Amino acid sequence: MNALGLSGPGAQALLERGIWQKWTDTFTLSFMSVAPTAEGRLKEYQCFVALLKDHLPYFYASGRKVALQNNVSCPNVKVKMGNIVEEVHNMADAGAILGIPQIFKINILVSIDEAHAISRHKHVDAICLTNTLPYGSQPYGESNHIDWKDLLGMNESPLKQFGGGGLSGAPLFPLLLDWLRRAKGYVHKPLIVVGGIMSKRDVQLIQEVKQEEGVRIEAIALGSIVMLRPWNIVEVVREARRIIR
Repeated sequence: MNALGLSGPGAQALLERGIWQKWTDTFTLSFMSVAPTAEGRLKEYQCFVALLKDHLPYFYASGRKVALQNNVSCPNVKVKMGNIVEEVHNMADAGAILGIPQIFKINILVSIDEAHAISRHKHVDAICLTNTLPYGSQPYGESNHIDWKDLLGMNESPLKQFGGGGLSGAPLFPLLLDWLRRAKGYVHKPLIVVGGIMSKRDVQLIQEVKQEEGVRIEAIALGSIVMLRPWNIVEVVREARRIIR
């Protein structure tokens, strides 16, 4: 469980430091709006896009080597999306002026139908799945039921004072695989998968789903492994590079 939100000096201060502009390798910037309404979140994204557009010409890694990930699903900043499809489509339109790939990060509480609709938008270049699950939530399908009491050993979240927090790490992995299997033929954009990937075997299971179900998995991302199994990172990355093409 974690209750990590967003911190830092802000986008303008970070861009003015000029550090990102000097990078030459491919990389992704991550953005998330924390406004309480759909209108506010779109406005925040539009403002960030305008700010980034002014700085983008000075990036050494210009063109398709810089991507922008828009996190629309993290529960720890207390943002509750309404019509997630409409919001993503509006943000995708707003970010199109940058001329760089836009990735939208969702979690497995987003239905396959919603993910399908999101992926059909021409300015959505990829989808990242899955984000942290908010405490007490239940993914679709009886087989995906989470027994929160059994998992945490208590009836309420140990992070109740911080809004409940979210679930990350290994318990997410089987739920992620199930979502990917059900997404067969429905998600038409490349998928970046993340969520409880802790070992070389986990990468192999993702590749098996890709081959058996024809899901467009084109990359993996790592999170909890960095804190919980750092000694496995090298072999996981090597296995991903070897088999996920």
